[in-house]
Amino acid sequence: MKLKQVELKNGETISYYEQGNSKETLLLIHGNTSSAIFFEPLMQILPKNQSVIAPDLRGFGNSSYKKILKLYQILPKI
Repeated sequence: MKLKQVELKNGETISYYEQGNSKETLLLIHGNTSSAIFFEPLMQILPKNQSVIAPDLRGFGNSSYKKILKLYQILPKI
């Protein structure tokens, strides 16, 4: 299981864990307030050649989320 990162055009990064090299890939998506690291025990018991990708969603785990809201942007919606 290796932690990898990809940088998006907007400068943010998406981190993901990857293992294996099989033809079919198992994609593991975590829930809200979680992280892909919670899939580590599962990935350890899967066959090592099974392709698995477990991304950290934006703003969780090792992925970034740079959107900053200003008060003047929020007030008109309240």
